[in-house]
Amino acid sequence: MQHITTLNLPWLGQLGQFLGLVLLAAMVLMQIMLANCVWRDANQCQTAGRPLVILTPFIWMLVALLPGLAGVAFYWVCHYSRFYRMEKPC
Repeated sequence: MQHITTLNLPWLGQLGQFLGLVLLAAMVLMQIMLANCVWRDANQCQTAGRPLVILTPFIWMLVALLPGLAGVAFYWVCHYSRFYRMEKPC
């Protein structure tokens, strides 16, 4: 039977945890920034007189914040795609 040598790297597990936390923090920051962009855009559209689809700017911000990119994509489809185009985008 062969003896398999293993590397003794106890810090490797901690490095993985640290990188996971950094990735999680980056994702949370990205979602907050995207939700802020959606909120500002919805306010700008409302100020310009362009109607929002069903929801208020605050609710659209929550839609973008909770599911992340899927919520931002849904906002874009509702307000900027050819699926729902009432007039020029704001």
